[in-house]
Amino acid sequence: MITRSSKSITHVHLFAIAIVALLVMIPIFAYGIYDAHDLPNYHLRWAKQFSDQFWAGELYPRWLLNLNAGMGSPTFFFYSSMPYYFTSLMRPLVWMADPYDWHQLSFGAALALMASGITAYLWLRSLVSPTAALIGSLFYLVAPYHLAIDLYARFAYAEFWSFVWFPLILYFAQRLVEGRKKAVVGIAIAQTFLIMTHLPSFLIFTPVPFLYVLWFSDTKQRWRNAIAYSLAFMLAVGLAAVYWFPAMTTKEFIVLKADPTQYEFFHYEDNFLFSGVFRKNLGTYLAFLEISTVLTIVLAVLSYVIGRRTAKSSLFWIVIALSAGAMMFSISNPIWQILRPLQTIELPSRFNLVLTIALTALIAFAVKPIRFPQKTILKLSVLLVVGTGLAVLLTLPIRGAWLTWTVSEKAWLTFIVVGLAIAFSFVLYSVRLTDHRVITISLLLAIALMLSSGLVMKRSLYPIPDLNAELEIKRDAVLHRPKWIPPALYTTEALKTLSNQKFGNNYTIEAQDQVKITQWQPRNLGLQTNLSTEQWLTLKQFYYPGWTATVEQTTLPVQASPEGLLQVKVPAGNLSIAVELKPLPQEQIGIWLSAISSVLLSVLLFWRRSQSSLLKPVPIRSFTSVR
Repeated sequence: MITRSSKSITHVHLFAIAIVALLVMIPIFAYGIYDAHDLPNYHLRWAKQFSDQFWAGELYPRWLLNLNAGMGSPTFFFYSSMPYYFTSLMRPLVWMADPYDWHQLSFGAALALMASGITAYLWLRSLVSPTAALIGSLFYLVAPYHLAIDLYARFAYAEFWSFVWFPLILYFAQRLVEGRKKAVVGIAIAQTFLIMTHLPSFLIFTPVPFLYVLWFSDTKQRWRNAIAYSLAFMLAVGLAAVYWFPAMTTKEFIVLKADPTQYEFFHYEDNFLFSGVFRKNLGTYLAFLEISTVLTIVLAVLSYVIGRRTAKSSLFWIVIALSAGAMMFSISNPIWQILRPLQTIELPSRFNLVLTIALTALIAFAVKPIRFPQKTILKLSVLLVVGTGLAVLLTLPIRGAWLTWTVSEKAWLTFIVVGLAIAFSFVLYSVRLTDHRVITISLLLAIALMLSSGLVMKRSLYPIPDLNAELEIKRDAVLHRPKWIPPALYTTEALKTLSNQKFGNNYTIEAQDQVKITQWQPRNLGLQTNLSTEQWLTLKQFYYPGWTATVEQTTLPVQASPEGLLQVKVPAGNLSIAVELKPLPQEQIGIWLSAISSVLLSVLLFWRRSQSSLLKPVPIRSFTSVR
């Protein structure tokens, strides 16, 4: 039974999580649009176009009308849409001028950060004491890969949102272990959100909750729980089919599958940590990514040593942490070669997602009731000073100081920092400023890691040269280029030239004075033509399968021009022509699969006959609750 006191504690903790989330977002709020890896090129323009079309009444904007100099792009046929729904809901909350829709995007990022801390607290609160849950969730919120890398350095918006769903899935997995029947529904919904948020994150994380259920379930209930989880998983796959089915079955329409040579940069073997592959303009980012990953693994091991009193829980999470860590280094290449679907995630460093959630659990299990012994202020001051010194060393590669920082030099620096932390722990222990060397090492490395993360966050905030020109054309990602568009044409300058010289202020190339535009909406165009002879009209939209043109229920021929633009063969005479990008068969199949799965979910949610229930309640085992 939850007492009024425990409810008060929970409310205070949730408020603290929200405040910390807003505090670490202040630099982004204050600075404005900055040149993160994926912000100006992708997420800023995607969020604006998606929101514009969503608020104009389009329920699922897949074709973004105004990208590529107004010639359109199939962005959300392939990219996950869930984060952009949440972002769109932020638009009514924006009270200041927002010409680029940056504020709604930054508000969406703040919502994701806050929600991730809350879901982490919800999960951890079912396992450990309120204080331990708070500390673990705060670490999860500010973890280097989560905050400094995914948000500040990369602005990997979809991956950043996936942090919200990991703890929620684990929370419902824990409820399933405890014998709660409706946990299956929670798992299905949370997994659906993850699939529709970021497929690579879903692929990486998928084994973890299933193994969690197997590991922690009572022996008599283990296989029943495994079957229940599998059913929830399949239900989630069905619910999310509206997104993934067309995304997976129409790849031949874009460069992602049609021309693999266009994305050699993303080959997984070139992206193992400490691989030594040169990346222009990414040196400081890669240095921090590599060093912070190693230190995160070290912290996981130290947290395991500290928290072994919860042996079964800690053992599970240290195995997960070490496995995730190994997958980021070339030693795991044989596994990548066997599990070929895994190669589609492109960046092995994404296993930091799993490493972060594992370390969060280990930290929560390692936390003991807080005491305030003598010399607390002195001890904290010494730890902060030493940790700051270690952070200065860690930031040398980030600042490009002293050396060129080759792979071996970065590795040696990491070992030196860990060695110094160990040495200082012995010194502090010998002068009685600490009574636990392992905890001291952990605190020193955590302080160094957090402070160096702060430098990465600061250095990520730099302006975009000529922002207006950058966003004027709104060229989409290279991987989303429809295969009918020549590669040489898919540059910002080439698209600008094509738009200005061929179209100007018009929407057709030919017979501009004989064509009137009656409608120009996403996937729906209307033309009023008055041609003297039959001819092909080239429209200001790129060709894509599904485009159809009709006049008085007669279908007109359509094709791709040499530039990849949509062409319609228009008869002579005064005609009203409807041009539509109709739902592809793959879209329709995805919609039907999701609809059927929604019906099954409703049946599962409201079906209360206990004799038909798959699960029976079992007592909560001691290892699931450490108070």
